[in-house]
Amino acid sequence: LALCVVTAAVVSVAGAGARVAEPPPNDDRATAQAIESFPATIDGTTVGATVERLDPQKSQCGTIESTVWYRITQAPDGTVALTVQGAGLAPVVRVYSIGKSSINEIDCAGAKASGSAKVAWETTRGAGYLVVVGKKTGTSDAAFKLNAQLFLPPANDSARQAARLPLRTQTKGTTL
Repeated sequence: LALCVVTAAVVSVAGAGARVAEPPPNDDRATAQAIESFPATIDGTTVGATVERLDPQKSQCGTIESTVWYRITQAPDGTVALTVQGAGLAPVVRVYSIGKSSINEIDCAGAKASGSAKVAWETTRGAGYLVVVGKKTGTSDAAFKLNAQLFLPPANDSARQAARLPLRTQTKGTTL
């Protein structure tokens, strides 16, 4: 009986000290936080985040834990670039295009603790995208910043919009 009382007391004390953080509001894909405009800087955290049963956990960038989700609906034409960084976080970021009944990975990146994970992809006007941020397996959870940038195509991006260039002159341009 004495052993049972001591064991119960130890379990009770351990349970009180081992409180689990509440999951972030965008812990599940269904509650993905919208990235509504560009540029954007969003504060996030993997503390308390879980992995849903259907979350893609493996990709060419390795495995991922403690996932939180973001979405871009009605994307503009251009290139979207995302950077994820947090003190002590070994971030993993993945981008998915949204299909009728599936999601397809477009790009992914990971970094060491306190490093920056960066992805960029060319968007299709009106398309939807999902972004998952997490941490490398076996590393610490932490807060992070998600920076989102949009780079618009130049005015002369298509052949119909090509600028006429006089012979023997120099001009400056960009392919960004």
